[in-house]
Amino acid sequence: REKRKEKKIEVECGEFQCHYFLLRKHRYCKFNVVPGEKFCTAHSITGQDDTVLRVPCLLDPNHTASVNDLKSHCLKKCNALHKILKMRQDSYWKENANMSPSYQQSHPSKTNEEFFKDLENRVQAALDAANKSKVLIGQEMVDVSGDTYGLSDMKVEVKPFSLSSIPKTQLIDIINLVTIIHDKIKEPIPIFVNNNQISDDLNNPKKRHITQCQGILAQLNLIGAFNEHPSGFVEFGAGKGILTVHASQLASTSDSFWMIDRDCFAHALDRFTVQNQRCHRINIDIRDLYLSGLQDIKSSCQSVVGIGKHLCGGATDMSLRCLTQAKKDGVPVKYIGIAVCCHQMCSEDTYVDMEYIAELGLSNYFNIIRRLSSWAICHSTKSIEEEKHNNISSQALNEQEALSENFSKDEIREIGLKCKYILNFGRIRYLRANGFDANIVMFAQPEMTPENYMIIASLTSSSNNINNVL
Repeated sequence: REKRKEKKIEVECGEFQCHYFLLRKHRYCKFNVVPGEKFCTAHSITGQDDTVLRVPCLLDPNHTASVNDLKSHCLKKCNALHKILKMRQDSYWKENANMSPSYQQSHPSKTNEEFFKDLENRVQAALDAANKSKVLIGQEMVDVSGDTYGLSDMKVEVKPFSLSSIPKTQLIDIINLVTIIHDKIKEPIPIFVNNNQISDDLNNPKKRHITQCQGILAQLNLIGAFNEHPSGFVEFGAGKGILTVHASQLASTSDSFWMIDRDCFAHALDRFTVQNQRCHRINIDIRDLYLSGLQDIKSSCQSVVGIGKHLCGGATDMSLRCLTQAKKDGVPVKYIGIAVCCHQMCSEDTYVDMEYIAELGLSNYFNIIRRLSSWAICHSTKSIEEEKHNNISSQALNEQEALSENFSKDEIREIGLKCKYILNFGRIRYLRANGFDANIVMFAQPEMTPENYMIIASLTSSSNNINNVL
């Protein structure tokens, strides 16, 4: 592999080829350039007078636009604009539908007129900033606008937080408090491992993913999620849809599938779904998904199953809020199975039960707890020095190294697991308050994936009876 990378790096750039080097792909951009120019229009950022000519688009920073054409581009031409306007017309789109109530109050839904007015103001602010920024940028893209709106703005941003700003003695006191609370609320975690060939699967990424999917679906099968037909399976953060593919092999031909993701992925795995099964892909951010607006989900499904594999941070909370709200609206949501991960990416704007955090007396320490949770997966068997050499979670490793005199390596990992459990238990409490029998279970061995816990939930019989009456 290293030889292949070196070979790609040594490839010379063609005469009429863009000279912008793509680090991730280890090659030059393949776009052609105008004779006499060095970069293509997408990567031509600086001009002969050393002023900024192109800046990242405010709607989608993955491409650039000329400063002189920025207003026309963002308000009329950009493909992302057409995508946003089309999405705003969909019955299943509702702005910030799955954010916290406090966030929804401070960020009310906008009409199309308000949307364009706000966008126009931001474009003008970007132009003002660009006129003040008279610097050479070279090949590095710099967002001179200072703000974005549209597709990029729909992504929940988690403010960076470092533990280095907290005194060591205070941090140790918080860790001791976390340990006391964890031991007080902890419930037995059922262990189920569906790994018959774990030794062979560890070195094969494809087999590892397949084994993890089997473990998630086995847990759902144990609570009867595949017994009712026709059912609707909604996969949150679907990506290529690998979990849906494996679920379709256990489901009936009368069942339907919805794959939710804000990005567009290749549909290569869709060919593995059963021909008679109805499969729908929806490109939308989970934060704006109004599940009750999906066509036929109420009328054609006897039960709805929410699934997900390794939903990062707030995506898990938004998915749970989406499902519980749909249940209140009459959608027959009966089963939930979501493998959780990246608790450090949670935020107060998305977390489902901040009241629970307040009851534990941890409101002032929420950012610290979510940051500490990353300690659970920063390293497995390597030393801190080895992992710093490999640039693995350098910030977390530096924080752990500072506490190495007070805690051993195993104790540091245990601290991270306790913080994860506290955050997961808040989600469990939220589901129980909404009529579900919910638990935290282990669906794979730690050697298969360090993020080996999932939230499993089924509608209680009393809640089911109430829904039938309604």
